[in-house]
Amino acid sequence: MNRLLVYAFIFFLFLNLRVNSNEIIPERETLVQFDGICVQNIDRLDHISQTASNLNWIKIPPGQDAMIAPRVKGPSYQSWGYRYKNGIFLIGINDAENKNACTLAAKYSDLNNFKRNLIDFYDIKLINKSSQGMQTSEIYKANFQQSDQGLIVLTYSAEVGYKFISTTVMVSK
Repeated sequence: MNRLLVYAFIFFLFLNLRVNSNEIIPERETLVQFDGICVQNIDRLDHISQTASNLNWIKIPPGQDAMIAPRVKGPSYQSWGYRYKNGIFLIGINDAENKNACTLAAKYSDLNNFKRNLIDFYDIKLINKSSQGMQTSEIYKANFQQSDQGLIVLTYSAEVGYKFISTTVMVSK
């Protein structure tokens, strides 16, 4: 049954089924989720894992986590999906290459609004932007309470029908 739910999650996200506009979580709420889960716990990845267990998030099996999986997976790598209000979120944590990382992926409706909210939330400076195919990545230097050497990586597609955004926070261990 769990596997069936995971497949339904992935199917919904990757095939971008038609949804009513009220089923897309506003960009600010997506950042509230990112901040509360990832940023505030980036130095305590085990806390995120425990939260996932306590809230019965659906564990995403290896190989089905392409949207949030890092290239190099550390010993603590895990990924989950969960529903909040009318939105679906994917979360991944990782501790490879001497860095802690946490990623949240979700649908978005207004990229410019998402970026405005990101700037409102954090003291960030764009240090790199690159595009390949239909994917764009922006890397921001960020000052957090946990580290003044943090990074936020924003990865998105602006293509119609593929409006997913992945937001990652990384800090050195």
